[in-house]
Amino acid sequence: MMDGNNRISFRDSRPVPLRNVHLTPPQKEIITNVFNSAADEDGTIELEEVEKLTAQILNGAMSDAILDIVFDLTDEKDKINLDVFLEVIEAVLSRTCNWGSLETSTHGPVGIDSLVDQVTQRAKKRGFAFNIMVAGRSGLGKTTLVNTLFRGPVIDKGIRNENSENSQTARVETRTHVIEEGGMRVKLSITDTPGFGDKINNTDCFKPVLEFLKSQHESFILADLSKKRPTRIPDSRVHALLYFIEPSAYGLKELDIAFLRSVHHLVNVIPLLAKSDGLTLEERSNAKMLVCDALDRAGIQTFPWPLPDDDDSDEETKQVIKANLPFAIVGATDVITIDGQKQRGRQTSCGFVDVDNPKHCEFSLLRDTLIRTHMLDLMDATETIRRAIFLDCVCIPNPVI
Repeated sequence: MMDGNNRISFRDSRPVPLRNVHLTPPQKEIITNVFNSAADEDGTIELEEVEKLTAQILNGAMSDAILDIVFDLTDEKDKINLDVFLEVIEAVLSRTCNWGSLETSTHGPVGIDSLVDQVTQRAKKRGFAFNIMVAGRSGLGKTTLVNTLFRGPVIDKGIRNENSENSQTARVETRTHVIEEGGMRVKLSITDTPGFGDKINNTDCFKPVLEFLKSQHESFILADLSKKRPTRIPDSRVHALLYFIEPSAYGLKELDIAFLRSVHHLVNVIPLLAKSDGLTLEERSNAKMLVCDALDRAGIQTFPWPLPDDDDSDEETKQVIKANLPFAIVGATDVITIDGQKQRGRQTSCGFVDVDNPKHCEFSLLRDTLIRTHMLDLMDATETIRRAIFLDCVCIPNPVI
């Protein structure tokens, strides 16, 4: 849901979970002892104590989703008794496997540690679908960056539609590849938006992009709700939007703000400061600050989002990503040998730009966020947050077919 400032409330987009946990007598005894240690003479505790005691029982494994459960079940109460506290703990335990002091000890190996191998083998058999969209004005290096990310000709620079010059709106073109590495297969779909922002009048230029994003959500949800639901639904929803921003001293333009404001509730937006090697370090820092201020004033939210299973370490990692947005990037597919070492980059009159060197640009931060550390988070955010917001904003007729 969106509040009055056009910001999306993560808490409002999730329902209160069902409680399907049945506590054993020893577990209830542990919870009761923790509760009684903080209870007043009337057998109740203040609301401020609920979060503290819950964290004590779970050995500190508290995520945003768990806090939401606590808030939902204790809403409009000044104090709670033991029965309500047990209800809160049962609801919390139904959403997490971090049971802390309530975990059951075994007298020997059971074999559940093999689940890691089972999950890995299943993932290798099934593979993953990962869908990226690139948008921004022509000439900002979208094709080069994508080919740099995936170390190959994922987008052919030579493929262009000659009719694009007569079109007043952007087009949507998708190319699909299968990439395999270490036995793991990913069906990678790259959606390009040629013609975006290239006309004198760009008022409605991004409408095809907006309609495309909506249609992918609607198609997936209709298939999911169908009586003839397939075992596995092909996921064509866009998991990440790489939005390329011109490197300038003026921040975002009106088109940038209008487009991002229209789509940020439908897709995980990752803003990029394109061709940042043309800026000095001071200019780059000022440009990033201007972009962040414009996004904040417009109420545009960007990836990463808090997810139900996030813990403190996840939140810290995501704060680092947030602090570096928009990523100042440089793309280059040429490999040059310097001092006997092969490096990807571009030779300029001012020297060599190494795209993999974090001192030269933030390409490595983008690569890690998009592929190495948060690819599953992008997929999960699309399935949980984006799906809930889309269903909340759009009425789909005849959902069961």
